[in-house]
Amino acid sequence: MERFDAPSVLAPAVLFAPDPRLPVQVRALTSGKAAIFRKDDLLLLFRHYPALLSSFLADVSDKLLALSRRLSFLTLLSLRERLARYLLSLPADPDGAVTLPSTVGHLATYLGTTRPSLSRLFSRFRREGLVEKTGRRVRILDRGALTRILTDRR
Repeated sequence: MERFDAPSVLAPAVLFAPDPRLPVQVRALTSGKAAIFRKDDLLLLFRHYPALLSSFLADVSDKLLALSRRLSFLTLLSLRERLARYLLSLPADPDGAVTLPSTVGHLATYLGTTRPSLSRLFSRFRREGLVEKTGRRVRILDRGALTRILTDRR
C-alpha cells in the first residue's frame, strides 16, 4: 500500500505503456478532484510547455528510482534487516520512540511478509532488548544494535 498527497501524478509511466492500464486499485482517503489526461493531449501539452515535460520526466525518474530501491529492499535484505532499517528511518521523539504510521498488518505488507511473522520478529526484538512496543508506539532501546543488524550482514 502506498499513500500519495495532492498534487500527485499517479503512475505516470503507465500512460505511455503498450497496455496503459493501471495494475492497482486506487482509493481516496479524503474527498478531492482528479484530472485524467489522454496520451495525445499530454503530448500536446509537453510540446507547448517544455517545463511540464521536464517535471513529468523527473517524476517518472523519481518513481523508477523508488521502485528500484524498494525491489532491492524486498529482495536483498532479510526481514530482520528490513524491519531494522524501517524503524531506523522513522523520526524518533526525545525518548527514542517512533510511531508506526499504519497498522502492523499494513507494515507487514510493506515489508513483504505476513502479520504473524512480523509480530514474532517484534517479540524477538523485544527479547533481545532492542525495542519496546505498545500499540503503534515503538521505543528503540538499542539504536546501535539495530544499526549493526544492517552493517554486520553475513
